[in-house]
Order: sequence, then C-alpha cells, then structure tokens
Amino acid sequence: METLTAWEQRLNSLDPSRIELGLARVERVRAALFRTLEMPPVVLIAGTNGKGSTVALCQAALMAGGYQVAAYTSPHLLRLNERIAINQQPITDSDFVDALNAVEQARGDTALTYFEFITLAAAYYFATRQVDLALLEVGLGGRLDAVNVFDPIVSIVTNVGLDHMDWLGDTREAIGREKAGVFRSQRPAIYADDDPVQTVVEVAAECGARLRCYNAEEVAEKTPQLHGVPHTIRWGAQALLEALPEILQVSPEQRAEGFANVSLDGRFQTLSTTPTTIVDVAHNAEATNLLAAKLRSHKTVRRWSAVFAAYSDKPIEAAVSPLLDVIDSWYCCQLDSPRAKPVAELAAILEAAGAEVADNAKSPGLAWKRAVADQHDGDSGIIVFGSFETVSAVMQAHLQE
Repeated sequence: METLTAWEQRLNSLDPSRIELGLARVERVRAALFRTLEMPPVVLIAGTNGKGSTVALCQAALMAGGYQVAAYTSPHLLRLNERIAINQQPITDSDFVDALNAVEQARGDTALTYFEFITLAAAYYFATRQVDLALLEVGLGGRLDAVNVFDPIVSIVTNVGLDHMDWLGDTREAIGREKAGVFRSQRPAIYADDDPVQTVVEVAAECGARLRCYNAEEVAEKTPQLHGVPHTIRWGAQALLEALPEILQVSPEQRAEGFANVSLDGRFQTLSTTPTTIVDVAHNAEATNLLAAKLRSHKTVRRWSAVFAAYSDKPIEAAVSPLLDVIDSWYCCQLDSPRAKPVAELAAILEAAGAEVADNAKSPGLAWKRAVADQHDGDSGIIVFGSFETVSAVMQAHLQE
C-alpha cells in the first residue's frame, strides 16, 4: 500500500479491539522480518498503570544524556503515528508505510492482529535507524503480549491492579504472574509496586531474573511538569535507568533535567481554561484514586463536572467509586467502539451509586460541549476521563472549536 490512510483502513478492518494473545505467530513474522536486521537494545515496560509515564520519564532522562531513544506506546490520542517515536518525534507517514509494507511482505500467510502489525512495524523502523535504546510498552499483560518476542536488557512491572480480567485472570496474583512474564534470566527486573503481589517475586525467582523491588525510603527525582506522578512510578523509572548497562548510563544531573522537563499528553492535561477542562486517561480504580486526589487539590476549581465513558470490559463501579464525592454532575457519553458500555447503562450505574447524571450524550465531544454550556461559576471545571478514546474524542472536538 502507498499511503498511511490506506493502511489505517486496512488495519481498522482487522478490528482494533480484537485481542489474540500468543507469541507463535508474531515470533514467526519477527524471524522473517529480522533476517538481515538487528534490533537495538530493548527495555520492556509492563504494568497496570504508569507505563506511559515510565516511558516518558526514561526517554526524557536518556535524551538529556545525549542518547537516541525510541519509544513504542499505545494507544494513541490523535494520530496513529504517536505510537512510534524516536526522541519524541513521531514516525512520518512515509516511514510508517515502508515499515508496514515490510511487515506485510514478511508475514506471508500468517495472520496478524492490529496491535501485532503495528508492534512489528515499530520494531522494523527502530532497527533501521541509529537508535541507542528502544522502550517498548506492553499492550496487555506481558507473558503473551506481542512485544515479548523481543529480548530485553531490562524489564519493569510498574504495578499490578485488577484490569483486563477477562484475559489475565480475576486476582492480582494471577495478573501479576502474567505481567512478570517480561522478566528474563540473569537480567535486571524492576517491580515498582507499593503493594507487591508475591507472584511477581516468584516469577522473577523462577526465571532467575535479578529483581529489585520498590523501596519507599529511597528518594526519587521530582517531575514538576508531569503533575501528580506517584513516587512509585518515579522510583521505578529511576531504578530502570540505574539498571541499564554502563554504555547507556546518565548522570544524576541529566536524570534530574529529564524528569524536570518531561511531558505526556492525556495525563491530567489542561485542555482549556475557559472553562477549566482537564483530560486524563484514567480508567481503573488505581488510576481514579490518584485522579480524585488531584481534583481535590486543584488550586482554583471547587466544583467538578465529569465527561465520562468506558468500555464494557472495565470494572466501571470500582473506577467511578473514588470520584463520587468529588464530582458534582456527570455527563455520560457513548464511545464508538464495539467494546463500549452503552451510555444508558453507564448512567444507571452512576445513579445507583447516588451520583447526579446531568446528561446522556451520543459522543464524548457532544457531552463536553454540553458540560461547557452548563458552566456558569468561575470556580467550576470539567474533568474528561474513562478511556483513551474518551479523551481523544474531546481533544478532537476542542481542536475543531
């Protein structure tokens, strides 16, 4: 195919929401794709929350040290290109097309999912560039996720929460075992959870990884430009950087410089000040607990309205619970996805929990516009959350204003 638009249509026809865990197919295509290529050193980043922040922190610190750093993240907010970047510069359309075409040629008759196609395209792109390190974010779980076909020099599990339970198990112990599948024998492994599950430690011991677990007493660099990043995530990023080989080390000064200047779209990002609109991709209880604390401590807003949508496979009651005493009115909306929870069901869940539902809208953009129209006080604001798709849709609507 000659254009990225054509490729996006092709990839979307594969159903971006379809999940097919397993490494055999991806490994087969990877072997064909890399017959004459060599992957740069790889770090695998798994966990329930904080993966994107960990990537951003490590990339910023390494860039401050003068390194060329590739990052593969998911999902994207506005453009597919965001998922594949070198030194924070997203892949160009033409390079993306070349990478996807290379994957298409290498796969033969092997079927790939949307995520697997893009993962292999990212790897191909990084391998054809002068890159010192590739940071690869796990899409789902770890053990059977597509990025796990690559052999890391360091791996991290940021934390373990109850998410993707249909695929990973219904306990933190089961989910932890899946996420710890990114650990490797005799390689550094970081576990940054302040409430550790034993299965992560067990997997590290079983495979012979050199595990370092979160220590609350260790000081971690501040992140003034990335509001509210937990100490555990800052500690994990710092521990990961310290675990890299000597050739990739940064000084404490360079690390501090990177952490001080890091930015990450969609994480408690102020989209507008008239009225205050903040977007956050929080979608599970661990993330919304942190979000609730940020909203309570906001300097100017005292009354919050929420624009909210979610997927059916998410623990919605648990996700909204920390915010019920923070948010005064809810604007529920419908996502354009087969995974989406119907808006009427979202409203019913909230009303059953005692929340005031102001409106049900056909899209996040429409819900946001209605919430804006209802803001009359200088100390009121809007928080948009629930999924990447919710945030993305409101960001698009804001751009079109």
